[in-house]
Amino acid sequence: MRSRLVWDCRLPGLIAVVALAPGGVAEAQAANPGRAGWLAPQVTWLGQPSQAHRATMLAVLQRFEALLLAVPELATPDGFEIRPIFSGGHRPEGPDGLPLRNSAYRYHLGLDFYAPSRAIAGEGCTCISIVVNDDAPTARHRGAGGLPIYLQADLLGTVVPGATEVWGGLLDLPRERSFLDAVFIAAGDLPWKPVTREEFIRALLFEFEGTGGATRAEMEAAFAKTPYQEWLEGAAERRRVREQTLRDAATIKPAAEVAKLRASLEAMEDEVTKRLQASDSADRQRFAEARAGVAGPADTLRSTLARLSAAERQMPALIDNARDEGPYVLGYRLTDSEAPPAWHVRTPNYGFWRIRRSPVEVKSIRIHIGISGTGLNPKVQRALWQTFRRLDWAAFHQMVEPPR
Repeated sequence: MRSRLVWDCRLPGLIAVVALAPGGVAEAQAANPGRAGWLAPQVTWLGQPSQAHRATMLAVLQRFEALLLAVPELATPDGFEIRPIFSGGHRPEGPDGLPLRNSAYRYHLGLDFYAPSRAIAGEGCTCISIVVNDDAPTARHRGAGGLPIYLQADLLGTVVPGATEVWGGLLDLPRERSFLDAVFIAAGDLPWKPVTREEFIRALLFEFEGTGGATRAEMEAAFAKTPYQEWLEGAAERRRVREQTLRDAATIKPAAEVAKLRASLEAMEDEVTKRLQASDSADRQRFAEARAGVAGPADTLRSTLARLSAAERQMPALIDNARDEGPYVLGYRLTDSEAPPAWHVRTPNYGFWRIRRSPVEVKSIRIHIGISGTGLNPKVQRALWQTFRRLDWAAFHQMVEPPR
């Protein structure tokens, strides 16, 4: 069973950096501590965390590393090398794309895998990463007021002890791409809020129409007049420009040459007019269809919303495109069942990232294991599978700080 998401060696938004971004601070690039198969770690801080905060974040990430090293297939790599990357120190983004004020730092440990070695392979792949206080996913849609909406797919029912949610699932099939994300969050606030059916439909409607219908009006105006109609409307201005050109030419050219220029310009005008006139009938039909295409989605959304009862409008928006029943909303099939492969429609709960005591507190942990790129190497894939089976998942659950 393939994931509906796109696999990549690098998770979107992760800081698997070697070069420093502006303002970055390289704490250490320690010599290989003597652990066979493990390359020298890279430690990079972004933003301006204090020395004490950097030390705390590094200590948390080193606890993660210790849990990973308890997996024998990672502790003693067979046929591959691992490079740990410790990084972070910036704040999650808000709805405007800017760092959230008074929010917890985001930091992460990534393990880059190279097979058979970095010296031979050159490029590696971040097959395991553990992110503290992860950002909200990228918005798929935006409603009025910039309300960001994203789809959380692939809740396939994989069980991870203590995890709040598990996305995706690892396939125990040779050279088959898959991924798993296990998210640990303390009881209390969640980093997301469910979006109702009405909110979702209105967000889609806003994308088509814009504020006060401005977006729809702009698109409809683009198909209001055919090229021939616009050409006819510009005839007087083109005539004025043409006559001015001929007057200017008459001051420097003989009358015979000016006459030839006039004939040439008028012939060009006539040729374009006839060509546009010949295609005008087809253009009118094409533009009418385009205008209907602009209005159609918005009209469909309004019709769908009107058919929903008050109770149905307040139901959580769940999408299951594998079904052939339930409200159909512009490429999405709404369902009332959370059973896989239903997708949850959510919006970020930005208050979740607000700090209670310290900007380095652990509010959430996301553990990603991805089988792609170097992860498709048979020995690496086996190690990743064994990581899923042997990792002390309960330890991560215990590290998430409960609200106070």
